[in-house]
Amino acid sequence: MEFLKNKKTHKTEAILKLLTSGSRMSNPMIEEKYKEDMPIVPVQEEKTYVPARVYHPGEEIDLDIIKELANELLPSAITRFSCCKCSRCYAEMLSETLEKSPHARVKIRSNDDFLRAEYLKNHHRNAVLRVVVSVAIKFRTRKKHVTPIL
Repeated sequence: MEFLKNKKTHKTEAILKLLTSGSRMSNPMIEEKYKEDMPIVPVQEEKTYVPARVYHPGEEIDLDIIKELANELLPSAITRFSCCKCSRCYAEMLSETLEKSPHARVKIRSNDDFLRAEYLKNHHRNAVLRVVVSVAIKFRTRKKHVTPIL
């Protein structure tokens, strides 16, 4: 630090030590044990898409894709926009969502039909989500019903 004594600076001695010599000043608030017990960060697994239904050979299913999407997206929209959670309001919101959404029904007879249904489900997801949000915004101004706790 002798070479710095001749130069004029407004930095304190502690700051100069940190900047020049790289001294290891420890934080008195953190114990020495902290460095030994490093926190373990869990590794996040990649989320793989799992279809809601599984096709079994020999089975014939008449699948309404829009109804499945509406049933999947509506509960989160109801909580997000704090709408009434009673069964009557849910049914009204579901029916209005189904009326305003594009229609898509698939008859599943083989694995190819099942894969096509999953493709259509992903294809229509954004359109149904927009309708669900608009319906939830419309229903959020309604008065909430008192539902008894069973």
